Amino acid sequence: SSTALLFARTGLSPSQMRNRFGIIGMPLVEQGAKFLAPCRFDDEIVVESEVGEWGRSSFTVLHRILNGGTLAVDAFEKRVWAMADADRPGRIKAVPIPREIMACLTDPTGATRLAP
Repeated sequence: SSTALLFARTGLSPSQMRNRFGIIGMPLVEQGAKFLAPCRFDDEIVVESEVGEWGRSSFTVLHRILNGGTLAVDAFEKRVWAMADADRPGRIKAVPIPREIMACLTDPTGATRLAP
Protein backbone atom coordinates (compact mmCIF):
# COMPACT_ATOMS: atom_id res chain seq x y z
CA SER A 1 0.00 0.00 0.00
CA SER A 2 1.05 3.61 -0.39
CA THR A 3 1.04 4.10 3.39
CA ALA A 4 3.43 1.16 3.82
CA LEU A 5 5.73 2.67 1.18
CA LEU A 6 5.55 6.02 2.97
CA PHE A 7 6.53 4.44 6.30
CA ALA A 8 9.41 2.62 4.60
CA ARG A 9 11.06 6.07 4.57
CA THR A 10 11.76 5.55 8.29
CA GLY A 11 14.30 2.85 7.39
CA LEU A 12 12.43 0.26 9.45
CA SER A 13 10.42 -2.70 8.22
CA PRO A 14 6.94 -3.18 9.73
CA SER A 15 8.25 -5.94 12.03
CA GLN A 16 11.20 -3.79 13.13
CA MET A 17 8.78 -0.95 13.87
CA ARG A 18 6.54 -3.27 15.93
CA ASN A 19 9.52 -4.64 17.88
CA ARG A 20 11.20 -1.30 18.47
CA PHE A 21 8.13 0.64 19.59
CA GLY A 22 5.93 -2.14 20.99
CA ILE A 23 3.03 -1.40 18.67
CA ILE A 24 0.67 -3.88 17.12
CA GLY A 25 0.23 -1.70 14.06
CA MET A 26 -1.49 1.40 12.74
CA PRO A 27 -5.19 0.56 12.45
CA LEU A 28 -7.31 2.48 9.97
CA VAL A 29 -10.08 4.42 11.72
CA GLU A 30 -11.41 6.64 8.92
CA GLN A 31 -11.01 7.02 5.17
CA GLY A 32 -12.41 8.94 2.28
CA ALA A 33 -11.85 9.58 -1.40
CA LYS A 34 -13.03 11.84 -4.19
CA PHE A 35 -12.86 10.25 -7.62
CA LEU A 36 -12.31 13.09 -10.06
CA ALA A 37 -11.15 11.48 -13.30
CA PRO A 38 -11.06 7.92 -14.64
CA CYS A 39 -8.09 5.55 -14.48
CA ARG A 40 -8.18 2.62 -16.86
CA PHE A 41 -6.23 -0.60 -17.19
CA ASP A 42 -2.75 0.06 -18.58
CA ASP A 43 -2.79 3.75 -17.54
CA GLU A 44 0.45 4.77 -15.90
CA ILE A 45 -0.43 6.63 -12.74
CA VAL A 46 1.58 8.48 -10.09
CA VAL A 47 0.64 8.12 -6.42
CA GLU A 48 1.75 10.90 -4.05
CA SER A 49 1.38 10.19 -0.32
CA GLU A 50 2.30 12.30 2.69
CA VAL A 51 1.29 12.77 6.29
CA GLY A 52 -0.95 15.80 6.21
CA GLU A 53 -1.67 16.04 9.92
CA TRP A 54 -0.12 14.66 13.08
CA GLY A 55 -2.13 14.23 16.27
CA ARG A 56 -0.89 12.91 19.60
CA SER A 57 -1.64 9.29 18.68
CA SER A 58 -3.25 9.61 15.25
CA PHE A 59 -2.17 10.82 11.86
CA THR A 60 -3.81 11.50 8.53
CA VAL A 61 -2.19 10.32 5.31
CA LEU A 62 -3.13 12.22 2.16
CA HIS A 63 -3.04 10.39 -1.17
CA ARG A 64 -3.21 11.96 -4.62
CA ILE A 65 -3.42 9.80 -7.71
CA LEU A 66 -2.38 11.53 -10.92
CA ASN A 67 -3.14 10.13 -14.35
CA GLY A 68 -1.24 11.91 -17.10
CA GLY A 69 -0.74 14.88 -14.79
CA THR A 70 -4.46 15.15 -14.04
CA LEU A 71 -5.67 14.65 -10.47
CA ALA A 72 -7.78 11.50 -10.67
CA VAL A 73 -8.25 10.65 -6.98
CA ASP A 74 -7.90 12.82 -3.87
CA ALA A 75 -8.03 10.60 -0.78
CA PHE A 76 -7.15 10.38 2.89
CA GLU A 77 -6.88 7.80 5.62
CA LYS A 78 -6.71 8.39 9.35
CA ARG A 79 -4.76 5.87 11.41
CA VAL A 80 -3.77 5.45 15.04
CA TRP A 81 -0.46 4.36 16.55
CA ALA A 82 -1.67 1.41 18.65
CA MET A 83 -0.41 -1.15 21.13
CA ALA A 84 -2.04 -3.92 23.14
CA ASP A 85 -3.95 -2.63 26.17
CA ALA A 86 -2.44 -4.36 29.22
CA ASP A 87 -5.45 -3.33 31.33
CA ARG A 88 -8.00 -4.81 28.93
CA PRO A 89 -6.79 -8.11 27.41
CA GLY A 90 -7.74 -8.53 23.78
CA ARG A 91 -8.13 -4.78 23.27
CA ILE A 92 -5.84 -2.14 21.83
CA LYS A 93 -5.15 1.44 22.83
CA ALA A 94 -3.83 4.47 21.01
CA VAL A 95 -0.46 5.71 22.29
CA PRO A 96 1.67 8.75 21.41
CA ILE A 97 3.49 8.61 18.08
CA PRO A 98 7.27 8.64 18.62
CA ARG A 99 8.88 11.95 17.65
CA GLU A 100 11.55 10.12 15.63
CA ILE A 101 8.84 8.62 13.39
CA MET A 102 7.38 12.09 12.84
CA ALA A 103 10.86 13.46 12.07
CA CYS A 104 11.44 10.83 9.38
CA LEU A 105 8.15 11.49 7.65
CA THR A 106 8.25 15.27 7.80
CA ASP A 107 11.80 15.62 6.44
CA PRO A 108 11.22 16.87 2.87
CA THR A 109 14.60 15.49 1.78
CA GLY A 110 13.81 11.95 2.97
CA ALA A 111 17.29 11.80 4.53
CA THR A 112 16.13 11.32 8.15
CA ARG A 113 16.04 7.58 8.81
CA LEU A 114 16.16 5.27 11.81
CA ALA A 115 18.77 2.56 12.20
CA PRO A 116 17.20 -0.91 12.52
